[in-house]
Amino acid sequence: MKQIAEARSSGLLAEALLASALDAVIVMDENGRVVEWNPMAEKLFGYDRSEALERPLSDLVVPPAMRDRHAAGYRRYVETGESRIIGKRIEIEAIRRDGTVLPVEMTITEARLPNRRLFAAHLRDLTERRAAAAAAEEQRRRLEGLEKLSALGTLLGGVAHELNNPLAVILAQSTLLAEKARDPETARRAERIHNASERCARILKSFMAMARQRPTQRARTDAAEILRDALDLTAYGRRSVGIETLAPAPVGPLPVDVDHDLVAQSLAHVLVFLQARIGAGQGLRQIRAETHLRDGFAMIELADTGPALSPDLLSRLFEAFAPVDPAGAGTGIGLHIARETAEAHGGRLICDGSGGVTFRMFLPLATEAEALAAPAAGLRVLVVDDEPDVGASLADILTALGHSPLLAIGAREGIARFEAQAFDVVMADYRMPELDGLTLLRRAITARPALAGRCVLATGDPDRTGADLDAAGIRLLVKPFSVSDVRDCLARLQG
Repeated sequence: MKQIAEARSSGLLAEALLASALDAVIVMDENGRVVEWNPMAEKLFGYDRSEALERPLSDLVVPPAMRDRHAAGYRRYVETGESRIIGKRIEIEAIRRDGTVLPVEMTITEARLPNRRLFAAHLRDLTERRAAAAAAEEQRRRLEGLEKLSALGTLLGGVAHELNNPLAVILAQSTLLAEKARDPETARRAERIHNASERCARILKSFMAMARQRPTQRARTDAAEILRDALDLTAYGRRSVGIETLAPAPVGPLPVDVDHDLVAQSLAHVLVFLQARIGAGQGLRQIRAETHLRDGFAMIELADTGPALSPDLLSRLFEAFAPVDPAGAGTGIGLHIARETAEAHGGRLICDGSGGVTFRMFLPLATEAEALAAPAAGLRVLVVDDEPDVGASLADILTALGHSPLLAIGAREGIARFEAQAFDVVMADYRMPELDGLTLLRRAITARPALAGRCVLATGDPDRTGADLDAAGIRLLVKPFSVSDVRDCLARLQG
């Protein structure tokens, strides 16, 4: 009686262990037929225990393409004892009742009883584990991509900064040459140099803004100017693959209060997406870019001549890291950033993908245009720069605007000048070896309080000044600068 009770107790324990197991446990006989099928196996594969018992395992969980191989291996082990999987942990594919295939980790062990041999298979669903591993790998790939972008941005910022000073000279001198040319042909050539250098300046400023992380800086600007900068920034990519750009002249100014650089970068993301879509296509390949007044908003419209977007792709277009970039181009965050930027400015970015793709960015119109009066002529201006060519070019622009500049080469000479005589305005370059321009201007204001609000810091990298310039009464002049940039800067000076 004791033996019977022990056997009965042992059987109940085995049943309890099978019922509570977190893995699917399937027990088979020598013929491969199921003799035990626990609750987790029911849940994982969709068969009730009563349906699974006495059926060949291969009919229940082995995918059709693998059944012959499974049967051959099973027979070989039963007949010869040779096996490649008994007692090992392997990863294979299994199939559910509804036909879906899932990855599983499987371990098969053998139990030899006095009158029979049984095989217990433990199967664990790997779907979630593999999804987590794939997500981790995708995150690693994204972080690696972002690190590369960050490194590229740092390099780009450095190159742009080094180009600022010589470009400022070209821009200033070409402007003055065009104004003072004695014959039309010379004026025309100078104007071409000026236009090309002005375009380079816009691209450099965009590169610098992309390379530096900074708070949003809103200012009054024209929507058409923002669009032009975005087109300049991405022009080479379109030309290199033969995409034609159609950019009709704007019908009139559309003033908006936005961060010019951020919005231009956002539009550049959209342009890169459109370029990637149609770059390798056949037939007509065009991108149309224009501005309109629509429902009280400044609307910037970008459209291509490519095929329509699928509803699934359109629904995920603005998701962060969504795989929407054609042929895996980009990082998958460009369009997301573009929409976030539009919304941060009180606007929106929408896409119509029904016939070709059309993006429309809506930005609120500025309430009233900012009018800058031209500064009175005849200002005495001290220009301090350690690079004679750059300083001389700024002095030439000031002379052309009717002012009286005095050039000081380096910080020491600049300090000696403003300590010895009075000036209406002091303009200093930021990066100088003896003393940076910001410190010099603060000393000038201390020495001559009347200069408060009448000092200008010239720099190609305004985000690196690390100071609240407005609070210090100092204005920024961003390199490379044009005649109009200098005129506007002087017009904004206080008092």
